[in-house]
Amino acid sequence: MLDVPRIGSPCPTSAPEVRMMRQGRQDSTDRRQQRMVGALEAAAQNGSPVSVSGVARQAGVDRMERLGITDLATRQLGELSGGQRQPALIAQGIAQESDLLLLDEPTTGLDPEARDRIAALLTELVADDSTVVQATHDLEAARSADACLLLHDGRPAGQGHPEQLLTASTLAHIWQPV
Repeated sequence: MLDVPRIGSPCPTSAPEVRMMRQGRQDSTDRRQQRMVGALEAAAQNGSPVSVSGVARQAGVDRMERLGITDLATRQLGELSGGQRQPALIAQGIAQESDLLLLDEPTTGLDPEARDRIAALLTELVADDSTVVQATHDLEAARSADACLLLHDGRPAGQGHPEQLLTASTLAHIWQPV
């Protein structure tokens, strides 16, 4: 039986790091522009004054709601605990609506509910054609990726689809004590 660390448990220093990528399928710039135009048209039909910055601000509020952190909106980043700061930083990055999101251990130290909310939001971003590249020791997160790069001691140890790459034999070899 393979002894793999559970989510939330400390990983040994020799644990492999998985860099995973989830990639959107279409041009996300066009999709963002369509959403922006749609929001502006809807506001105009309702007779509401609206600005592009107002639409972007609302998108940020929507992301905060999805992550369950709207109560943190008025607080300074330095006032937040690590468990609060991580989702706030992710929401901040997502609010920029970039085609590419680079994340380093985005769910480390978070409770299961917060991890699930972040995973759902990242899945939604990929469905909306954003590319998400994530460094993680979380095998569950890595298995949800479109592609993985497995690192051992900072060097590539394998790459490919998670089903072919993250096998018990590969992980046993990587986690094997020196």
